[in-house]
Amino acid sequence: MFPPRAVSSQTSPLDGPPPSPQSMGAGPTGQPTQFSLEALAPPVPAAQLPPETLTSMIQASQRIKAMYDSFAQITPDMAADWGMLKEQLETVLAKLLMQGAGATSPTASGSQFPGGGFDRGIAGAGTI
Repeated sequence: MFPPRAVSSQTSPLDGPPPSPQSMGAGPTGQPTQFSLEALAPPVPAAQLPPETLTSMIQASQRIKAMYDSFAQITPDMAADWGMLKEQLETVLAKLLMQGAGATSPTASGSQFPGGGFDRGIAGAGTI
């Protein structure tokens, strides 16, 4: 049993009721309002994700799978459970890659195309 709590004149935000959903951006019905994050930046369907985002997600999932392997080593009695989580992650990634944007050409300019620079309009580097 916990010891009795000392009565204090100061109150904490945790002593009161939880905040209203409206302050979090949801309206009275729970639907997003014009000021909610969902209204400002709507979710992107998997088929429209850029290749860079898919690559980042794959890299992150590889780290997650490595952590699942570590957790399975630490808790060998739950190794099968960690294995199921790893398989589920791989299934979701496979679906994501099937729906995601196709691969781009290795010579595609991409979103970071410089469009010129110091040598713009000059035949070779250092020639005038």
